[in-house]
Amino acid sequence: MLDVIQIGKKLAELRNRDGWTQEGLSEKLFVSHQAVSKWENGGSLPSIDSLVALTELYHVSIEELLCLNLTPSPGEIEELFETHDRAYLIREAIDHPGDRLRLAEILHRLDDDERAIAISWMIQKGQSIDLEIWARLSPAERMRILQAAFDKKIDFDMQHFGPYLTPGEIKQCKEHGYENYQNVTVYRR
Repeated sequence: MLDVIQIGKKLAELRNRDGWTQEGLSEKLFVSHQAVSKWENGGSLPSIDSLVALTELYHVSIEELLCLNLTPSPGEIEELFETHDRAYLIREAIDHPGDRLRLAEILHRLDDDERAIAISWMIQKGQSIDLEIWARLSPAERMRILQAAFDKKIDFDMQHFGPYLTPGEIKQCKEHGYENYQNVTVYRR
């Protein structure tokens, strides 16, 4: 998922860095200055031909131009939430676990609806849950993850999580036929 707002800011930054006006750039790329304005305001993205021309003009990679090199330090996460679309950040944390943003690092910044979306995406993608995320989930969210594991929609290592289950979660495991939850093997989709 591309963050068109951030890409627009990057395009404006590169144009200004190199001293181009929107009209001058539009003439160079054979597009209207309104198109350049829409790109920079996050209203649309350049065509593939224009993207290639921009990478050559600015001497940057396509990854840099499309802001795909999102690797924040812990201090930059606050800035990311101010400058990026929240859905984009959630998707990045889920689509690229450990590569860029980590869901465990941003989960506490999400409202209830965003957390529900994040969990739905994780289940949809069949991602495993790690202890760091598990510890940050609400009881209802944890039950949702357990249910997805019972339904074999995600991998869940009961041996690994067994010591961290609450009595209610243990009860759910037993109700789903896992009497000895600490000796259960990993669920597989």
